[in-house]
Amino acid sequence: MIQKTIQDSIKKALIKAQKKKELSLFKIPPVIVSRPTEKKFGDWTTNIALTLSSQIKKPPSEIASIIIENIPSKNLFSEINEKNGFINFTLSPSYYQSVLAQILKESNKFGQLNLGQGKKVQVEFGSANPTGPLHIAFGRNLFLGDTLARILEKAGFRVQREYYVNDLGNQIEIFARSVELRYLELLGQKIKFPQDGYQGDYPILLAKKIKEKYRDKFLKQKPLERLTRFKKLVIPLVIKDAQHVCRQANIKFDRWFRESELYQRNIFTQVLKILERKKLVYKKDLALWFKTSSFGEKKDDVVIRADGTPTYFGSDIAYHYHKFEKRKFDRVVDVWGADNSGNVARLKKAMAALGFKDKLEIVIYQYVKILEKGEIVDVSKRKGIYITLEEVINKVGPDAARFFLLLRSPNSHLVFDLDLAVSTSEKNPVYYIQYAYARICSILKKLNYSQTKIIKKNRVSNLKLELLTHPSEIELMKNLVLLPEIITEIVHDYYLIHKLPFYAYDLANAFHHFYDSCRVIVSDTEIKNARLALILATKVVLKNTLDLLGISAPCKM
Repeated sequence: MIQKTIQDSIKKALIKAQKKKELSLFKIPPVIVSRPTEKKFGDWTTNIALTLSSQIKKPPSEIASIIIENIPSKNLFSEINEKNGFINFTLSPSYYQSVLAQILKESNKFGQLNLGQGKKVQVEFGSANPTGPLHIAFGRNLFLGDTLARILEKAGFRVQREYYVNDLGNQIEIFARSVELRYLELLGQKIKFPQDGYQGDYPILLAKKIKEKYRDKFLKQKPLERLTRFKKLVIPLVIKDAQHVCRQANIKFDRWFRESELYQRNIFTQVLKILERKKLVYKKDLALWFKTSSFGEKKDDVVIRADGTPTYFGSDIAYHYHKFEKRKFDRVVDVWGADNSGNVARLKKAMAALGFKDKLEIVIYQYVKILEKGEIVDVSKRKGIYITLEEVINKVGPDAARFFLLLRSPNSHLVFDLDLAVSTSEKNPVYYIQYAYARICSILKKLNYSQTKIIKKNRVSNLKLELLTHPSEIELMKNLVLLPEIITEIVHDYYLIHKLPFYAYDLANAFHHFYDSCRVIVSDTEIKNARLALILATKVVLKNTLDLLGISAPCKM
């Protein structure tokens, strides 16, 4: 990848300058190479001269000049210059033309990396409490997790997708009780609905399903027996609804893991024995405490309450220990809502104490606000006031739902504009991107040109790609080569996942500008074939990018 190539070139230049005694001997720090904020500063830039200035007591401009003078393989660049201590690199057109040939040869494998080296990674996402339908905020959870999984697969990891169902705890009891009361109400019984009960239509909907199947079977049961029965009935119904929505959203899970499995299969008990053997827990005030404070936290945390019931933290320790020790994941990535951010540090410390330091990564996402007709929609899950993910998908389609929920970094709040997402104009970025792909398909259909002919090695090598020198052609090629770099950035920092939809938009925008500036069907066969190759490469990269986003690539619109 070009980013690493530039980094290596800078390191070699520094070593060469040290050997020539143009620079003193020092340990070379990490070389940061990034894309500049403005195009006028070239394609890539580095602040290494600024970083070294205080260390070796030379002005940044002087250090930059020495580095530039000693850069090997200058033919890779059309220009290298220094500005305010930054070294800016502009790649030569021949580099972009060579990558264009590579894209045509690799096709759908372009962007495939070996960063993961086949390591086994689990991405756990979804994980909504089964006390209602999946609302739009959990759509962000689902799409973040699924897209991360796709990117990690493209980067060479073996990925397993898991949905964790919190089917234990007080909220399940309240929800089951809410459905039970609605069931009794449907059978003509007078009920007093509790203030902390789950309001809205969803408990009524589940109650109707239970009544339809079982009629009045539970009417004469004792209240405790009936509530126990309803707890067993409602969870599968909620999971079934969630699975239906996931299918609509083009999301597949390899496993739906229930919290209750930790206890039914004695996983919690086994892990508890390990914690006791390692002396990581102790008893106090009838409760069992984990020694979190021994690992840098302010206080210890309860894993089993005084009444004998496990805490969420206790369940999480058992669940994640089982992932690493028994299921042999090399890395686990959890996607959690912001309300769980306080649990991140303590769970990571617990895993480190159990021997799995730096193997657990947790992505925290902020919640979503809905903008409709210029106004923010108020939501409350407990009151039953919310917009479900299914409603949004039915209104705007799964592609727009995905794209708009990925448009911001997970740690940023997101406003979902329903009116924009449903529009079929160039203002809608999803429409704009998909239209670029459909336009390419239309061009190829008109030319009646077989892609398989032009991407064969012998044909690619014969193409006169050096004819692609128009500014819009260069700009399009500059965008095409960035996909592997984008994937690498996201693998190293999951909070950069929003760069992928922005990249898709920039690529589509570059293509539209190229199409408006350069005629493809011209009398000069060599130029026509070179531009056709550029279009085919754009089709490949745009399709690969949309696949990573989980968004369809329609040939007609």
